[in-house]
Amino acid sequence: MLSTQVEASGTIIFVDHDPDPLGNESGLDWNNAYTDLQAAIDVAEAGDQIWVAEGTYYPTGNGTGRNAHFTLKNGVTIYGGHDGYRGYSGATILSGNIGNPDSSADNAYYVVSTSGLGNTAVLSGVTIEGGRQMEPIPIVLEAVRRGNSKYQWQQTRVDECGNQR
Repeated sequence: MLSTQVEASGTIIFVDHDPDPLGNESGLDWNNAYTDLQAAIDVAEAGDQIWVAEGTYYPTGNGTGRNAHFTLKNGVTIYGGHDGYRGYSGATILSGNIGNPDSSADNAYYVVSTSGLGNTAVLSGVTIEGGRQMEPIPIVLEAVRRGNSKYQWQQTRVDECGNQR
């Protein structure tokens, strides 16, 4: 049995884009996993971990249309690549390809925002892809577009993540 307690101050929150159809999306275990990663981030508190099952996740918050993006949170650790409800593991992809899958012209401007974060936000085991910014943007957003995450995200820890254009 998997415990949902990480330590005295933290809880594991589960996210699976294709959860148990009988689940309640409480995030308490794989059978009741959230389907929306940003919703899990929003309820997470410092010390919590978010375990994300394999699959592709699209930004749903922090704006509409091409402005939508995932916003990380201080003190919250996000781990991708988990088996999830179905019991097999694979890549966890955070994708900005929110419009026509055959065109990048309508993709989200950026996929992940680390703006205003300190060194306690952690993103590990995911691939970030599909952001498309048309104008000059702050350096923290360039990391998503150019793939220089470890260098340009100076305060947020990004471990074992792939980054594709």
